[in-house]
Amino acid sequence: MMKKLKLKHVYDSVVDDVYNDFFNAVLSKTRSHMRFGGVFTSYNFAACAEGMQDFIMNDGKMELILMPSFSKKDVEAIHDGISNNSKIITDNWIMEIEQIKDKFRENHVKALAWLLKNNLLEIKLIIVKDKNNKILNHEGISNIKLLDRKFGIFLGEKTEEIISFQGEITRDDQHMGEHYHIDVFKYWNEDEKKWVNEHFKEFRKYWINEKLENIYGYNIDIISLPDAIRNSLLKIAPESKSQINLDFIKLRPYQKIACKNWFDNNCKGIFEMATGTGKTITGLNAAIDLIKKYNNLIIVITCPTTILVEQWKKILRRLKMNVIIAPEETNWDRKIDEYVYLNNKNSGGVITIITTYDTFCTDKFIQNIQKSVGNILLISDEVHRAGSTEAQKGLIPQYKFRLGLTATLERYFDEKGTNVLLNYFDKTVFEYDLKNAIDKNMLVGYYYYPIYLHLTEDEYLAY
Repeated sequence: MMKKLKLKHVYDSVVDDVYNDFFNAVLSKTRSHMRFGGVFTSYNFAACAEGMQDFIMNDGKMELILMPSFSKKDVEAIHDGISNNSKIITDNWIMEIEQIKDKFRENHVKALAWLLKNNLLEIKLIIVKDKNNKILNHEGISNIKLLDRKFGIFLGEKTEEIISFQGEITRDDQHMGEHYHIDVFKYWNEDEKKWVNEHFKEFRKYWINEKLENIYGYNIDIISLPDAIRNSLLKIAPESKSQINLDFIKLRPYQKIACKNWFDNNCKGIFEMATGTGKTITGLNAAIDLIKKYNNLIIVITCPTTILVEQWKKILRRLKMNVIIAPEETNWDRKIDEYVYLNNKNSGGVITIITTYDTFCTDKFIQNIQKSVGNILLISDEVHRAGSTEAQKGLIPQYKFRLGLTATLERYFDEKGTNVLLNYFDKTVFEYDLKNAIDKNMLVGYYYYPIYLHLTEDEYLAY
């Protein structure tokens, strides 16, 4: 039931995992979903399927209203009679869909294609024209606040089970990636009901094309999805929903070999893998496989920076894993102490602790872990950093299972520190260097031009 969901009033991807905490949770209880806003691009289209695994399995229905992204050149071509709306929308879409290389996004497009094939998804597009009947490009539409917004409605099984959201959903590849900031409204809360009603009324107005002439000073046409796009989607639709997989962990062959080698070495070892070849996903999969063997397990993930801590946190919460962030969370040490106690009693389940090396090697953290007599896995991200004199303090024997991740294991001018790591983690069990990755087309080739600078004697001694 939707009413049992513990939902916040505001979600922001800076502090929340919006994908998991909101969309995934709500869509699993939704029978019908309506969504308005956003540009009709292959990426935005794929993003509409986020959190939909349970929704699709439950034969949920979806109505989607998006806006084509016309460039100035597109608009000129339409008004000069060189092309028409549908052709440009189709050409832009096909060009973008062919550029999707991310398997996660590709699977989401296929999931929506399956809904379309089974008449569980209907898509309409908004064409906006000015008073001179000239089509607006995306930049022009973005200046119309009532159109440049995103909102959605979720209908549950029971009459009052309705939730809506509105807010900002953007993507900035250069700086912050996906960014969500949304407000959430629940129909069964009296002071929020009016917003849900307003969103529903607004959506239906566009959906049935009700009196949209001259609205907000613009002419608005609602068109169906062009047949060419519909047909292209039907071609890639899975045969059955059992073939739909919206999980984002799918290992490449070399990553599977790495996991096997680690298990064959009694769950100890180091993955030396070039940056970009998927160390994090490979390490996480090794942990998931270990969970299948031990359902009572503490996983400690230690990182050199808080940025990496955040990355691990987002991934783990998408997988609905129980996570403690130390020292970010209040009473983190008490929480760890409780889970160690439960783990020793073989009743703690699976808990993941994510921390930085600065905290990992403190007396407080070490003393909590030293109380353990159960199963603990240590995943040391950028493991070469664990070889410093200070970080070595955290490399205690209580970690029964050990996995190090790095692109460069050898510590510069510190052979002793490197040997400490090799002795503690046992050995490198898998290596996948840059040359191998580029030769196998796992990474793109590039030119490397070193520029040599020489330190003075004083600078060298300081370094």
